[in-house]
Amino acid sequence: MRARLAAALTAAALFGGVAVAQTSFAATYLVGPDVSAYQHPNGAAINWDTVFGSGGQSFGIVKATEDNDFTSSTFAGDWAKLQAKNVIRGTYHFARPSATAGDALAEARYYISVTGTLRQPNQLPPILDLEADGDLSQAALRTWVQTWLNEVQRLTGRKPMIYTSPGFWDAEVNSTAFGSYPLQVAHYTTAAAPRLPVGWSTWTMWQYTQSGSVAGVSTAVDHNRFNGTLAALKALANGGAGGGDVAGMWNPADHSFHLLGANAAGNSTWAFSYGALGDQPVTGDWDGNGKESVGIFRPGTNADTDPASFHLSDTLPPGSASDYAFASALATDVPLAGNWDGKGGDSTGFYRPSDATFHLKDLNEPGASNYAFGLGPTGMVPLAGDWDGDGKDSVGYYDPADSSFHLRNKLDDGASDYAYIYGRPGDVPVVGDWDGNGTDTPGLYRPETTQFLLKNTHGGGNADTTFTGFTAGMLPVAGDWG
Repeated sequence: MRARLAAALTAAALFGGVAVAQTSFAATYLVGPDVSAYQHPNGAAINWDTVFGSGGQSFGIVKATEDNDFTSSTFAGDWAKLQAKNVIRGTYHFARPSATAGDALAEARYYISVTGTLRQPNQLPPILDLEADGDLSQAALRTWVQTWLNEVQRLTGRKPMIYTSPGFWDAEVNSTAFGSYPLQVAHYTTAAAPRLPVGWSTWTMWQYTQSGSVAGVSTAVDHNRFNGTLAALKALANGGAGGGDVAGMWNPADHSFHLLGANAAGNSTWAFSYGALGDQPVTGDWDGNGKESVGIFRPGTNADTDPASFHLSDTLPPGSASDYAFASALATDVPLAGNWDGKGGDSTGFYRPSDATFHLKDLNEPGASNYAFGLGPTGMVPLAGDWDGDGKDSVGYYDPADSSFHLRNKLDDGASDYAYIYGRPGDVPVVGDWDGNGTDTPGLYRPETTQFLLKNTHGGGNADTTFTGFTAGMLPVAGDWG
């Protein structure tokens, strides 16, 4: 149980035996406090400069809301200070499940109405604090939890974290269906590792004591360890913020782009027409400024008098004239873009379906391909991305017959470095660096439900980010629109 629920504990109990042993593994883990109004006795302030200075903390988590109408009295002040410092920070919602119709939705919406979508740099994913069952049955509580998680993910585009104890979860929820959600496990022990709730094989954060002592905080705090490196913590915190790719759509009916500002349900940040009917979309960072823009591939009508061509823009929305326009490829080729040589901006290429060959260029201008090779059988959907995070894009393909991905780290005709099934027939692949960690991974767009299912890792399993939007008949695109 978090310290905020332990108001009846005496000071002696708060600073009891657990705190004595709390430094046993301090050198191993990054640590951070978890605070609420209990850490502000008589209105006392937390000195966040000290917490992140001599206090040696790597992150901080603050209580935001409870039930469907309560905001912590100290949330606004603490959150504003953490925002101003731009440290790694998170918020949580203390759940009060009930059998009232729509309660899970109401609590989810209230939480996000207070915190916002938690998509700024260094903001941790939303956290569901589950330690009350509301007298619901296991089945009803499982439904409540899943409804809350789904709604928060729909509103923010981020996969929430679940805070719970193994004792509570196993007794009151008892489900293995939530193991793909990051876990903040509450298990107060001096052991080297926590006991995990059923359904999880690892933990992301471990609240190992409710009586931690942190410089800058006048009371005991719930103290957490992070299971990973600083780079991994930053990746978790920046999973919905700048530096990652964001989805969008191309509508062939009116040759228009519709680009989101975040991987979440909502209106497009950029919406504009570009090109003409019959054109195909392509996206990339053409000028190497770190922000991606758009272009189109025009199949043309005649190889001699009206050849296939690329038309690329450095700005969003594009100006009246393209920044790059050049003839390339055949009318039946499929356009691609990537940073093939790792030297800066993206350049184009194409996939030739007739013989399953890739033809890629290092410069956005006419001329022979710098890389030309075959990969896979005919009838595949070509893909481009930096699969291993080495700073250079490579290619792969998606087999629509069995929803399998086949990705190669080198620009040649060797064996796939990653081969796995994800999704189902009828899905449309879309590639991006969704969590901003420097590695591209394939996601999916499901036309029948207009749903995006984005994964941060290679392999099958559940999506890390899901949301719906747009309409059937559109094609997915992705980029770091800046």
